[in-house]
This record gives sequence, C-alpha cells and structure tokens, in this order.
Amino acid sequence: MLLQLATGTSLLFAELTFIAIIASVIAVNLAGGLRTTAGFCLAIVALQVFVLAEIAKVFYGEPGESRLEVPIETMGVLALSMISISAGALACVPIKPKRVLFPPTINPELLRIVAMLAFLMGLGSMMGGQLAGETEEGAIRLGGVAGLLRRFSSCIPLAVIAGTAYTLLVSDGRRLISRYNAVPLVSQCALGVFYSSKQGMFEPVFCLVLTAIAFGYSWRRSQIALGVVAILLAFFVVFPFGQVARSHTRGLNFADTLKKNVDYFSENLRNPRYFLDQYDEYRQGLDAESELLYFEKPSGVLERISLIKPADALIHATLKKGESGWKTIRSGLMDLLPRVILPRRWVNVPNELGYRAGYLDEENTGTCISFGLAADAFSSFGWLGVAVIPFLLAILIIVVTRLLTRPIPCNVWGIFFFVTYEHMVAEAPIGAILNIFITQTAWVVVSLWLILFCARAWITLKRQKRFGGAALVGDVSNASRFSVL
Repeated sequence: MLLQLATGTSLLFAELTFIAIIASVIAVNLAGGLRTTAGFCLAIVALQVFVLAEIAKVFYGEPGESRLEVPIETMGVLALSMISISAGALACVPIKPKRVLFPPTINPELLRIVAMLAFLMGLGSMMGGQLAGETEEGAIRLGGVAGLLRRFSSCIPLAVIAGTAYTLLVSDGRRLISRYNAVPLVSQCALGVFYSSKQGMFEPVFCLVLTAIAFGYSWRRSQIALGVVAILLAFFVVFPFGQVARSHTRGLNFADTLKKNVDYFSENLRNPRYFLDQYDEYRQGLDAESELLYFEKPSGVLERISLIKPADALIHATLKKGESGWKTIRSGLMDLLPRVILPRRWVNVPNELGYRAGYLDEENTGTCISFGLAADAFSSFGWLGVAVIPFLLAILIIVVTRLLTRPIPCNVWGIFFFVTYEHMVAEAPIGAILNIFITQTAWVVVSLWLILFCARAWITLKRQKRFGGAALVGDVSNASRFSVL
C-alpha cells in the first residue's frame, strides 16, 4: 500500500488493494494454505486477477488506477469478492473428511504403471477426440464419440507427475528425469508447439517442477542455472512464439494445421533472424492493442496473467448498461446436464462477455476473453452477486478438493488436481467453474479409477505370474525420507 502511494496511486485505491490482498491471504490460509489444492487454487485466483498486476505496477512506477475506466469500483468489486471467498473458506473450516477418493501413494511400481497408462489414455483420447471432432469447414463437434474421448484426455498431465514421482522414489531423490516422465513431457511439449498452445508448452514443465518440489527434491546449482535460462527463453522466445505463430499455423483441421506447420517452419527456420523477427512481430502486436493493455510498458506475459484490465472493462460496461441477470450463468448451469437429456445450442460465454465489455465485435467468434469470477458476478447481479457468488464457489472448490485427496506434499493426486484446476479457476466464468468442479471432475474421477484399476490388475497379474499365487497390491514406503515427509 505504501509503495502504491509512492507511485501516485490514490489513497482509496491503495486501501482497497490492501483489503483485497489481506482478504486473499486469509482465504488461502483458511482453505488449508499452499499445501492444499484448494488453498493453492484460491491463491491463483488472487494472484492472477490483481495481486501480480499491482506488484508489477509498483515496479513500473505506474499508479495502480492508471489505464482503468472505473478503478475504484473495480478494486471495490475485487476486494468484496475476496472477502466473500474468505467467508466461504471460514464456513468450510469444520469440513474435514476422514476418507478421500484418492489417498496418497508412494508405491513406485504403481506410479510407474500409472504414468504409462495415463500417457497412453490421455494422448490417445486427446488425439482421437481432436480428429473425430473436426470437420472440413473448421467446426468442432462437441458431442458423440469426439466429446466422450475428450472427457478422458484431462488425465494426460498425470503421466509427467506420476513418472516424476516414480523417478524420485526409485532413485531416493537423486534423479529427476527418466524415460517415464521424459517421453510424456517431450510429447506434450511437441503437441503444444504443433498447436501453438502456450499451455501445452508450459504445463508439462510446470508439472515436472511442481512434483519435484512436492517430493522434496534438492535442486543442483546447474539445474537452477538451467531454470533461469529456461525462464528467459520462456519470456523472449516461447511466449512470443505462442502469440505469433498461432495466426500462421492453426488450420481448419489436423491435416490443414500440419500443412501450415510444415510451411511455417520450413520457411522461417532458414532465416537466421527468425527469433528476432518473431519478437519484433510480437511487440508490434502488443503496441497495436495498447488500448486494451493495463501497463504503460506492455509485457505480453504480464498482460496474459493479469485479469484486472478486462475485469474493469466488464464492470464499466455493467455500470453503463445494467446487469445481465442469469443470461451468462444459465448456460453453465444447463451444461451440467448431458445434451442427450437437455438438447441445447452451445453458448460461448467468454465471447458473450467480451461483446458486452466491448473487447470483441460480434463477428469475432474465436477469441475468448477471460474476466474472472468477480467481474462475471458483478455483470450478472451487481454488488449482491459479488457478495454471494464467490462465497458459494469457494465452498464448492474447498469441499470438492477436500473430498478428492489430501494435501499436495508427496501426493501425486494433490498435484494432479491442482494442475487440472489452476489454469481455469481464475479465468473461467461462473458457469464454467461449476462445470469444472462438478461435471469435469466426475469424468476425471472415472478416468483415474479406470487407470488405477488397470494398474492394480497389471501388478497383481505380474505377481501371480512371478510367485504362482495371488498377491495384494499395497502402498509401500520406498525410502525413509519420503516416509518422514
């Protein structure tokens, strides 16, 4: 707050920012802290919506309310939403289930097989769903076989997580990379490059690092130095590539995308100035969108992970045009039911909010803008919506994650569920959050149960074959230091 005031931020905006940050810290701790999936998810909500943005504003020496249409109302909405989330976390303090669906496991053999099955199931269902759902005109089929296959593709991050946990366990924490996590990591990164997907390129590495931290891996100096180089490459090469290449390499379907990738790379990799030209094009794109940016000195990474500017645009539009009521939430509630039971047309809620906020024109059907749950709640029901909706969503997030598994340390399931939720929990509209933590979670549970059933059956058959009798599969401690953790 003092640093904000020093940069010229108004006292009221700085005070509201202070209240919002204190409320978010209270919410995270009441939810169980950063050791838990729920606490981590709530931290991501606060960090991505406003905390990182306000810290960056201080470092840039810019007032917090600069480039916002209604700064006091916007920060007031965010502060009230974090207070509401804190109240929801407080209501969940007594909820401590004795049993969870996925208790922690450190059985190396089980983790090894889970890594292989998750990779095969995840990659196969993702590619199968992509190919089965594409049409020559570029439309995507949501239902049928394609939709069913996509339901099982969310287990693919588990391949890197379980493979990394297995490698750490069998090496007693001395080795981080083996074929069981390297193959799924490289495959997922390659698919991220193919589809120019920033999430696809970054998520596998994030899974590797997070699992290593959760299992107490001791980083070497060379690895830390390599990590610094990787961060610089991410900022100046990988992220700009994801922003620039997607307009050149994404086609109507897989065959068209493959052709465009071949043409794009065969043309540009011969150019010795390719990376410099790519970065220049990336910077020109930022300058062209200067009216939509929050920082005077734009950074694509900061703008991508900061939602306060689009949230301000939606809040400003709501103050001018009035509340939208159930319009955008209704479609999310309807998506909780299969289309076989409740036939309906698909509604792109982020686009609808983008039209309302003035970020998109009516002809743009492909660009999805993220506003965050606080701005969406205000757009729907004003201040009352901000006071009530985040409270209910916080209860949903905490209850679901506590029923699923235990805290994250030495727990592949806690890591997996956090990775499953972290990308969308801050960015998704209200209806999508309901869908993620109810419908999507139900499908994820089915996928994991199927993987575990096959893995345990595999181990049992191997033991029966080896020892000539039945064998039970249990979780055994591989190393004393992991048992202590």
